[in-house]
Amino acid sequence: VLLALTLLLARFRELYGQVRFWRERALTCPLTGLPNRRALEMALEREAARVERGGPPFALVLVDLDGFKRVNDEGGHREGDRYLRRVARALVSGVRRGDLLVGAGEKEAVEVEERVGRRLEEEGVSASLGVAVYAGDLEDLFLRADQALYRAKALGKGRVVLASPQGRR
Repeated sequence: VLLALTLLLARFRELYGQVRFWRERALTCPLTGLPNRRALEMALEREAARVERGGPPFALVLVDLDGFKRVNDEGGHREGDRYLRRVARALVSGVRRGDLLVGAGEKEAVEVEERVGRRLEEEGVSASLGVAVYAGDLEDLFLRADQALYRAKALGKGRVVLASPQGRR
């Protein structure tokens, strides 16, 4: 019985390790190592539930790399991949643990994103950013952040624009 339990425990550990490996792969971009859209959506759902239970608000930031199409067109996809990895490293190094924008109001969210924009500029990367604070509806949050991003791009490269509050587009 002890041998059977030992073998069962070893098999469980092996399967658990495989599940962790595949879960991480399913939630991570293989090129940049950053969380992917699925991971973002899962995190946003958790944060929205936390806010609905009375927790502080959070902000969503959408980033568009200014001129990325030109990088790909002129340097090819290999150069585009290198560029994206450089951007990922800049984002990781530019965002501190306390910057995860949970509990962030509009002012704090914009301050963090302006700092991230400056960090990208240090790497020679220009980005436009749209910022929206959660106001009870995740679909609306994405829409408002996206609209803010388009306004940022319309104003010129390297801009951060805060979305209008929910209901005022």
